[in-house]
Amino acid sequence: MRGEDREFVQGLRQSKSYASTIPTYSELVDQVELLADTNGDLAQARFFMHPSTLCELLEQVIDADDGETTAQPQGDGYRIADRNLVVIGSA
Repeated sequence: MRGEDREFVQGLRQSKSYASTIPTYSELVDQVELLADTNGDLAQARFFMHPSTLCELLEQVIDADDGETTAQPQGDGYRIADRNLVVIGSA
């Protein structure tokens, strides 16, 4: 196994349980912190999720003053906690 592949797999060993079906912004940020704690490559970090979860996160407000939501449109995709988001499956 190449070094970078080994680092990726190491990052996958951390898991995170959510309090409800849809994770909160702070729970998602905690996932990024878990990856950082294992020396994962944050530049390559991505969130993978189902389109229905993305829809919920696009409506989940994290800053009532400016209406910021957990998932943010950016270019031709989306970001969460400054990490790219990959949508898998179908709605």
